[in-house]
Amino acid sequence: MKFLVFTLFFGMAVCSTAQSILDQEIAIPRVKSLSEFIKSVEKNYPVKFYYLPQWIESVSLENEFQSNTIGAALNEFVFGTDLFFRVFDNASIVIAKDPSQMIKRMDIIGTAKLEQKKINHQVIGSEHGTNRKSQVKLRGQVRDGKNNDPLAGASIYVNDMEVGKTTDGQGRYEIDLPSGLHVITFSYLNYEEKLVDLEIYEDRELQVKLIESPILLSEVIVTDKSYRDVTTSGIGQMQFMVAEIKKKPTILGEVDIIRQIQQMPGVSTVGE
Repeated sequence: MKFLVFTLFFGMAVCSTAQSILDQEIAIPRVKSLSEFIKSVEKNYPVKFYYLPQWIESVSLENEFQSNTIGAALNEFVFGTDLFFRVFDNASIVIAKDPSQMIKRMDIIGTAKLEQKKINHQVIGSEHGTNRKSQVKLRGQVRDGKNNDPLAGASIYVNDMEVGKTTDGQGRYEIDLPSGLHVITFSYLNYEEKLVDLEIYEDRELQVKLIESPILLSEVIVTDKSYRDVTTSGIGQMQFMVAEIKKKPTILGEVDIIRQIQQMPGVSTVGE
C-alpha cells in the first residue's frame, strides 16, 4: 500500500502531463474490486498508484470492468464516487477524494476556457440563507435564442456529477441536484453549447437560450461537361499505346520511338 499526503496545491494543479499511460491497453484478469485492479496493473505494467487504503477499500463494481485501457477502467471504478485520479510523470497515478467535486469542477472550467467556450456564472440562493436546502430542484426551459422557439430534446448534462437529461416536447427540463457548486452544459444539435457555472442553494428556474451555429460546408465547383472536354482535350498532344508501338517496323529488332514520331502527320524534322 502507498500513502500520500497532499495539499490543496495538488488539487489546483493543471494536468498538462502526458496521459499516454492511461491509454495503455491492458490484458489482466477482469476484477470487480478497485484494489485488486490496482494490484494487477502495478504487477504487469510500469505504473505506480498512490492513495489511502480507506479511500478505495469499498470501491467495487457489480460486474467485472469492461474497458481495455487503464484510464477507461479507472473511470468505470470511480464513476459515481467522490474519487478522482491524476497522472504525474506518466508513470504515477494518484487517487484522491474530492467530496465537494471542487477539483473536478475547476478542471472542467479550465478546459472550457482553453477551448474558448463561453462560461456563464449563475448564483441561486445563498449558502447561509434560511431557505437553503440539501437537495434542490433546477427546472426551466431551453429555447432558440433567435426566434424563442422551445427546443425539444435538448441535452442538459451535469458535468461534475456525470448525469444528464433531455428536454420534453416543450423544451422543459427538471433535474435534482445537491446544493452547492455545479457545472452544467446545455447543448442542442447545430447550436452553440452553453456552459453554466452554477452555485445553487434553493429550488429555482433557470431559463436558457441557445444560439444556432452556422454550418460551413466545403467549396463545391460545378462545371459543364463540354467545358471540361475543352480544358482537358490535350490539344497538341499525342498518345502512343504499347500495343501499337510493337506493331510498327523495328530497326535491328528494336523499337525506334523517334522514327515512329517522325512518321506522324504534322511532324517534321530539320536534321538529325
